[in-house]
Amino acid sequence: MPDHAHMFAPLTTDEMAAASEAAATGAPAPKDGGMVIWEPLLPVPDDAPRAIPPHRLGKPSAKWAYRDANGDLLGMVCRFDRGDGGKDVVPLVFARNTATGETAWRWQAFPTPRPLYGLDRLAAHPDAPVLVVEGEKAADAAAPLFPGHIAVTSPGGSKAADKADWSALAGRRVVIWGDNDPPGRSYAEAVARLALAAGAPSIAMVQVPAGWPTAWDLADKPPPGVMADDLRDLLENAVPFDATGSAKPGNGAAPDPESISARAWGERSIEPTEWLLGPFAKTTRAMLSAPSGVGKTNFALALAAHLAAGLDFLHWTAHRPARVLYIDGEMPCELIQQRVRDAERRLGRPVEGLYVLAKDAEPDMPPLNTPEGQVFADRWIEAVNPDFIVFDNVMSLLTGEMSDETGWQAIKPWIAALTNRRIGQLWVHHTGHDGSRPFGTSTRIWNFDASILLTPLKGDDDVAFSLEFQKARRRTPDTRDDYGTITVALADDKWTASTAGSRTGGAPVRGKSPSPTAQRYYDALVNAIASATGDDRRVGPGGTPATTNKAWRRELIRMGLIGEDAEPRQQRALFYKYRPQLVTAKWIAMNGETVWSLRVPHPEQPSSNHSPSTESNHRATVSNPLSNCGATMSNHSSAPDSNHEQPSSIGDGCSVARLLDADEGTDTAPPEPDDDAEFF
Repeated sequence: MPDHAHMFAPLTTDEMAAASEAAATGAPAPKDGGMVIWEPLLPVPDDAPRAIPPHRLGKPSAKWAYRDANGDLLGMVCRFDRGDGGKDVVPLVFARNTATGETAWRWQAFPTPRPLYGLDRLAAHPDAPVLVVEGEKAADAAAPLFPGHIAVTSPGGSKAADKADWSALAGRRVVIWGDNDPPGRSYAEAVARLALAAGAPSIAMVQVPAGWPTAWDLADKPPPGVMADDLRDLLENAVPFDATGSAKPGNGAAPDPESISARAWGERSIEPTEWLLGPFAKTTRAMLSAPSGVGKTNFALALAAHLAAGLDFLHWTAHRPARVLYIDGEMPCELIQQRVRDAERRLGRPVEGLYVLAKDAEPDMPPLNTPEGQVFADRWIEAVNPDFIVFDNVMSLLTGEMSDETGWQAIKPWIAALTNRRIGQLWVHHTGHDGSRPFGTSTRIWNFDASILLTPLKGDDDVAFSLEFQKARRRTPDTRDDYGTITVALADDKWTASTAGSRTGGAPVRGKSPSPTAQRYYDALVNAIASATGDDRRVGPGGTPATTNKAWRRELIRMGLIGEDAEPRQQRALFYKYRPQLVTAKWIAMNGETVWSLRVPHPEQPSSNHSPSTESNHRATVSNPLSNCGATMSNHSSAPDSNHEQPSSIGDGCSVARLLDADEGTDTAPPEPDDDAEFF
C-alpha cells in the first residue's frame, strides 16, 4: 500500500466524536486523524488583535459584541448588506489552530451550546424580566422601548434556537416576541420550550395583531397609527405559554381568515427568488435523469463548475458566483480528480467555490435517507454553507428499493428542509428501462419543481444528448427559453448547445429583448456607471467601466423606478424582477457586487486617480491538497480566495476542498489592517 494511503482512511466513530467534543468543549483535538480544528477561545484573550479581519463581502454594516456575565468579550456577530438588498449575518470568533497553535480571528460559529446576546445585561439585572426577540438588531431596538425588561436573543437565526445555551433564563420571567411570520412563530415556540426546560418559571408569548406586515419585528417602523404605548400594551398582554398546545389566547380565538386572503397574499413581503444560473436558483429542486453512459455526471459536474464560477453555461446566463457542494456516491477519487481538472481546463480558470464530497473518500458515509446520513451531510453543509448542492446519484447515495416510494419517503422532509434553508438542489438519477422517465414511481417527481431528461444522440462527439424539461414549474413567458429543449454536445473539449433537432449548424438559443421597464432599469445602470465615484467605481473585464449593485439601486430610487419609502424586501423584489431580464438578454453582466454593461459603446466614467475595488483583494498561498491523492494539479496564476468562511475539516482524503484549490489549504494570517480597517 502506498505511504499516503492512510490519508484516505475513514475517521472512526471515536475520532468523529472527539472532534465534535473538541469543537464544543475545548477538549484536545486528535492529532493523527487528519483533523484541522480551529478551537474558539471564550472569552477572547486580552491580547487578541482588535481589528476585524477582512471578509469577502466587504465591510460590515453593523456589529454586535457578545459578552459573558462578567462583561468579557466572547465574539462578534457582523451584518453585511448585499447589493441586491439582502443581508448576510456572520459570526466572528477568536480561535486557536489545534494542530499548529496559531491564533486568529475566524469567520465561524460559536461553539455549541452558543452564548446568548445580552448575558452581561442579564447578570447586571438579576431580577428583571427577560424579553427574547429574534436577532441582535431587534434586541437593541427593544431596550429603549421596554426599559423594564432585558432584551436578549440567540445567534444563528430562527432555525438555530436549539443550538443556544438558555440556562441563563433559569428562575427568570420570560416573554418572547418573535418575528411576524411562520419562521418567527416557530422560533418563539422553540424558545418557549427551551426556556421551560432551562427552568424558567413563567413564559409568555406576544401575539402580534392580524394585518401587521409580514416579517415585522421590533427593529422595524411600527405600522401606521401604532405608537410605542401600543407596543408596550402588547408586551403586557402577552399570552401565557401552554406547553401542551403552544400559546393560546384565553378566549380560544379562531385563526383570522383575512391573514390568508388573496389580498393578504398580494401584500405579503416574500423573499424573492435568487437566481444563480439560467433556471437554477437557491430554492430550485430539480431531478436530472438519463440512461447509463450518456454523460450525466460529466454534465452535472460542468454545471456545478459554472455555477461556482459565475459563468454562463450553454444558453443559460449566470447571475453571480455561487458556493456549490457536489456529493458523489460512486466515482473513485482519481476519476473525480480528473473530472475536476477537465472542468478547470474547459473553464480556462481555477474552480473556486466548488466542493466535492466523495463517498470513495468517505466509505462510511451513511445513506442519505437515514437519520445518520442526514446528520453526516448536515455537518458538511453547515461547514461549506452552499448555495446549491448536486447529489450524484440517487441509487448510490440512498438505500432501499428505488422502484417504489419506500426508500424515498424517508428523505422527503430533508429535501424540503434544504429548500427552507434556501439551498438549491439537483438530484441526478437513472431512467427506467425505456429511457423516457426517471426510474421508479412517477410520484417522486411531485416533490420537484423541475424534471430534466437527457436522451442520447448518435454522432461523432464524445458526449451528445437532447435536454428536455419534462416539468418546469417556474417557467414564465420571460424565462421560457431557459426551459426549452436543446441539443447538448461535448465536442473538441467544449460544451455547446443549439436548438433541438439542428445540432449541426443549428441556431443558438437566445433570450428575448428586455421589457420596457427592464430597459429603463438599464438606463439607470448606465447613469450609475457614469456617475460612480469612490468604492462604487469598479472595473469589469478588459477595463470595462462598472459599478456596484448598491449604486444601481440608488439610481433606480432616484429615477422613481423603486419607491424610496418601500420596505427593503419590496425594493429587493423589484430589483430581482427586472435585473434577470437584462442578464438573459446579455445587456449586462455581473460578478458578485460588480455589474457592468455588455452593450457598446460602454458608458463613460469620469477620470479619477481612485483605484477601483476588486471582488477579492486578500489572497493566500494554499498548499496543494491533491498531493495526498497521488497526483498534482497544474499550477494556476492566481490562488483561490481565502477571505471567506472556512469550512471545518471534518474528514480527509479526496473530499470537498481537498479535491480543489479551495479553502482547506494552509491559511495565512490576515494582512495588517489599512486605514479603512474595521475595529471592535
